[in-house]
Amino acid sequence: MYSIEFFGLPGSGKTTLFNIISKYFESIGVTVLSHRNFYQILNDYYFPTSEISKNSHKSKNFYRKVYKYSWFLRFTMNNTRYVALCLFSIFNMKVNFSTKVRFLRWLVKEGAAWEFFSNSNISNKIIINDEGFIHRAVSMAHGSKLSDRYIKKYFRVCPASDTLVILEVDWLKLLSRRTITSEPFALIFDVKDEEERETLLGKMNNNIKNMIRLFPNSRMKIELDGSLDPIKNVNKIVELIHFNKAPQSK
Repeated sequence: MYSIEFFGLPGSGKTTLFNIISKYFESIGVTVLSHRNFYQILNDYYFPTSEISKNSHKSKNFYRKVYKYSWFLRFTMNNTRYVALCLFSIFNMKVNFSTKVRFLRWLVKEGAAWEFFSNSNISNKIIINDEGFIHRAVSMAHGSKLSDRYIKKYFRVCPASDTLVILEVDWLKLLSRRTITSEPFALIFDVKDEEERETLLGKMNNNIKNMIRLFPNSRMKIELDGSLDPIKNVNKIVELIHFNKAPQSK
């Protein structure tokens, strides 16, 4: 199994590259797995012959939740220190309760997806996330400064993707790409005005720089200019990663 995750500021182009590179791998016969399509993959995996009728939509959702939480339980058993660190970080976030619940749901979904994808017998698969475990540390910080000690500990305990793709952009130029009404993190964190949005984005930029500075040398990272043509960046990723497609059985 090979895994890629993108890392960068909101609006740096992570989702755009994710969509383009996903289509590329699908075009050569590789199954792209992501926490974004986790529920659909769960349905296809556990209900391939529609064993539960279309009229039993509630039953299907119930069993899907059971599978999701069972996979998250396995993920927790294999990554206890990571889950504990995330729970500590979430409950210490200076946000309202509903936002903390949102982060808890992300933790469950992303952990369950990682465990399921890592252990499923799906052939020719690659995991790609536009926002993976490393990006989640920046989100949970919510504008607070991440200490070097916290970052090092986070890298030690979080599941490691094979390649981290870093999109570098001038954060001040990002301010003009979106507004407070179109900025996802502004909606999540209930940002009140453009001044608060600028402040929060600046703090996120500092945390990202510190995480890049402390990123373990033993792991592969690809640093890209987020202002370049996305197609060129995708071509560079494909050229640099060490992903070998399994041969098709005859």
